[in-house]
Amino acid sequence: MWDALKSIARVGRAVPIDIYGKIFFIRYQPQSVYKAVFLPANIKKNTFRINYSFPEKNSTDSIIVEFFDEETWQYNEVECFFDTKQNPEKMRFFGISNREHAWREGMHILACKKYQNQKIVFETELEGHIPQFGDLVAVSHDLYTWSSTGEILVFSGNNIETSEPLLWQDGEIHIIGFKSSTGNLIGPYICVRGDSDNHAVLTDSIEFVPSTSINNRTCYVFGIQNGKFVKDCLVTAVIPRKQSVEVHLVNDNQLIHTADQGTAPPINEEFIIDSGPVISDLEISDLDNQYNYNGTFDVTITLTWNGNAESYVVQRRMDEILLEEVSISNQVYVYQETVPLVQNAPVQITYNNFRVAGITNNKMGIWSKISLYEMT
Repeated sequence: MWDALKSIARVGRAVPIDIYGKIFFIRYQPQSVYKAVFLPANIKKNTFRINYSFPEKNSTDSIIVEFFDEETWQYNEVECFFDTKQNPEKMRFFGISNREHAWREGMHILACKKYQNQKIVFETELEGHIPQFGDLVAVSHDLYTWSSTGEILVFSGNNIETSEPLLWQDGEIHIIGFKSSTGNLIGPYICVRGDSDNHAVLTDSIEFVPSTSINNRTCYVFGIQNGKFVKDCLVTAVIPRKQSVEVHLVNDNQLIHTADQGTAPPINEEFIIDSGPVISDLEISDLDNQYNYNGTFDVTITLTWNGNAESYVVQRRMDEILLEEVSISNQVYVYQETVPLVQNAPVQITYNNFRVAGITNNKMGIWSKISLYEMT
C-alpha cells in the first residue's frame, strides 16, 4: 500500500508521510514562509556539518521519462535536459499520460539533481521538533558567510543595538530579521547604519518588539537584500536523540522551481517506442439494438478500420481494465452483449473503450481507439 501511495503522489510531485498514525501528502513547491530559523544560538556547538556533492564525469546530465501516452495508449518517451545529454537516466512514471506533464516532472527531477547539492546536519534542542518533513527553514552559521548573527541588546523606537558588530557594505541594501519566541523568522526589515557598526536603524516601524531581557534576548540575523542573508533549506528528517534533536536539511534553490517552465522538445522519432503498422479510419459502422421476448436486450456493435497489417488485436476496456481481447485477420470486429430489461428498459452497459492495433512481422503498431457509451 505504501509503495502505491508513493507512486500516486509522485505524479503530483509529492510524497506521503506518516505523522502520528495519520498519512499526509507533502508537495514539493515554492515556499515563502519559514517554519523555523536555526542560528548558532540554537544549534549545539560542534554539531553543524555540511556536505557538498559535485558532478562527476559519469553523472546524470539528462533524463528520459517513459510514460503511458493518452494519444497512442502505448508507452512513449520524452527527453529532459539542460545543456548536454551524454549520460541519460531512464525512469518510468506511473500515472502520467501526457507528454508535457512527463517533461515537466523530468525537468524538475533533473534540476533537483543539479542544484540540490548541499546536505546539512546539526543538533538542536526541542526547537528541532517545530518543522516537519518538507518545511522551509532558514539557517545561518558562523562557519559560512551566509549572514551575521547575534543578540539584541537595546531596542528603542527604530534603533537597534546588537551584541556583535554588523557587517556593513557600501552601496548595499541591508536587512535584519528576528527569531521569534515560537522559533520562526520575523522579517526581514530594511535598515541603515547608525552611529556605530553595532547600531542599526530600521527604515520603517515594526509591530514586533524584540526582547532585551538578559535571560531571553531576541536573536537576529543580518545580511544583504537579494544577497547573503540566510540559507533556504528544506527539512528531510528530524531524528530525536537522548538529549537533543538531529535535523537533516537539503538546500532549496529557486532555479528548481523554474526549470519546468516552457514546453517539451519536439517529438523525436527515435523516442517513439511503437512504430509498426498504422490503423486509420476506425469507426463504429453499425450499432444494432434488439428487444427479446424473454426479458433481455441484445446489443451488437460493428467496428471497421483501414490497415495493411498481417493481423489485428482488438481490445475492449473500461478505463485501464482489460475486459476482452481478440486476434483477427480481417478489418471488421463484431461485439455482442445481452443484458436484462428492467421496467421495460435495458440496464446501463459499461462504458466501452475499443482499441485496435496491427501486427506485422511480430511487431505491433500503435493503438487506434474509439469509445462508446451504450444505452438505448
